[in-house]
Amino acid sequence: MKEKIYLILSLLFVINSSAKCADNGFSVFPSNKNIKQNSIFVISGYYSSQDIIELLNKEYLVYLKSGDEKVNLIVSEFHKGQYNVSQSILKPEKNLKIGLEYTLVIDSLPGNENLEKFNSETYKYEPFKFIVTNDIDNEKPTFTSKPIIIKNENHFLGCGTSSFVVFNCPILDKSEYLVKATIRNIKSNKTSTYYVNPYNGKISIGHGMCSGAFYLEEENSYEVVFEIMDASANYTIWNKEKIKFKKPKD
Repeated sequence: MKEKIYLILSLLFVINSSAKCADNGFSVFPSNKNIKQNSIFVISGYYSSQDIIELLNKEYLVYLKSGDEKVNLIVSEFHKGQYNVSQSILKPEKNLKIGLEYTLVIDSLPGNENLEKFNSETYKYEPFKFIVTNDIDNEKPTFTSKPIIIKNENHFLGCGTSSFVVFNCPILDKSEYLVKATIRNIKSNKTSTYYVNPYNGKISIGHGMCSGAFYLEEENSYEVVFEIMDASANYTIWNKEKIKFKKPKD
């Protein structure tokens, strides 16, 4: 049980070598309980939970619920990562009501799937709940400087290798934000896109032991562009040169 908890909390980060890979799990953005009236949501699914993410509002209705108030969530984007993760970007059909506490719901989930998070204080699983504040954020996030590569990371762990190219990517915004990374394999011309969760102003491109947005191949060169989407759906495009990089060497 502890192993699965750790995985769900670590979908977008390097996973500790003592953990083993679970077979499903969800993570949700934003992570803060207090959200703005115009908040959006991102649900990511790990391994078998990717099937749920791909079928949201097709076989599995997704919405916010507060008492008798129900707000449908519209899928605006779907991205399949290259290593056991997928995500859907969801927009409420209308602005949320100030002061209400909404619970995020996916209907008709199979018995082995639960849209819950682990509370480290109570040591229990609980639904994803959000309280709407009296605030609307319409300001776009901004890059405070050009992203640059600061290090490469390779770690040989219990179930496989964790491999990342780490970029310093300082960003200023009033809301939580994700970075939309689009990488291109220069040799094959294939591209892949995924919204990556930054950590301390840094963006990690690659994959952890059990999952990750990007699976980089040996001896290939890549280029990446970064765009920003905050939790209030404000979007900043990339207007700089593409950044070239290679897979970290083993």
